[in-house]
Amino acid sequence: MTRALTIAVLAASLSLVGCTTRTPNPAGTSHPLWYWDEAAAVRAYRAGRYRDAERAIESAVRTANTTDVPAKDRARMLQTRAEIDRVQGRYAEAEAGLRDVLALREPALGANDPEVARAVSNLALVKSEQGKLDEAEELDRRALAILERVLGPDHPDAAMVRCNLAAVMVRRGRCREAEAEHRRALSARERALGPAHPDVGRSLDGLALAMTCDPARYEEAEPLFRRAVAIWEDAAGPSHPDVGLMLRDWGRAAAAAGRDAEADPLYRRALGIEEDALAPGGATTRAIAREYGTVLRRLGRDAEAAAIENRVCAAR
Repeated sequence: MTRALTIAVLAASLSLVGCTTRTPNPAGTSHPLWYWDEAAAVRAYRAGRYRDAERAIESAVRTANTTDVPAKDRARMLQTRAEIDRVQGRYAEAEAGLRDVLALREPALGANDPEVARAVSNLALVKSEQGKLDEAEELDRRALAILERVLGPDHPDAAMVRCNLAAVMVRRGRCREAEAEHRRALSARERALGPAHPDVGRSLDGLALAMTCDPARYEEAEPLFRRAVAIWEDAAGPSHPDVGLMLRDWGRAAAAAGRDAEADPLYRRALGIEEDALAPGGATTRAIAREYGTVLRRLGRDAEAAAIENRVCAAR
């Protein structure tokens, strides 16, 4: 899953981007304005409302720039903004923001702190989505080593980075190695979080992708795709962007296995979700439109394929 595992991605709690659930404090307790704007950004991000999240985090950063904000809070805020940039395909901005986070955290916390590892892991995601796989793998391995040493090899944060690393391995053609890493992460997450947690859904999706490097294993992997989507639909709703990305993964695997008729509705739904969630004509929606167009042409629906591609490209 591009955003959630290469994509994406992040712990469902947003702990890997340094964000926590924020709820209003009891009456009589006050926080600065940037705190509430940041909280609104986190809530919107978790709901898949990325444009709302962007507006809120930009307001938080503007306000914070006019006052004295503790370095740990500023780093968290910048990491949140970088993640919102990343999921919308603004990779240069995301990388710059994460380097600012590391410049704040490493001197204060040391190079081997889990908060540093979380920022390093997010930087690895950016590098992966830019196609810089050597750098992504190196960063993932650095983050994983820190988290395993400090938190333990089966901690959910370590499992998240393990999934990200495995996604890079898939893209480099090391699918059997990736499958083993995904299975280890899935086992750790199911023990720690339960079988219906969204992070378990992420692991299932990643495992299915690793398995379907061999299209002959599609029937074996299809139940994993189905379960991953069901978990996320139950947890976040059927229109969450990560549901769309999982449907795309499933559709891609079906198409690679020669099952274009099955891929068609998966791609159609994925494209609709991503068009609603992301900026018009963004990189993700263009990629889905291209892949869907290929499927439609193989089904003899050339005019429909052209119409979809033209609509998405025109929105850019």
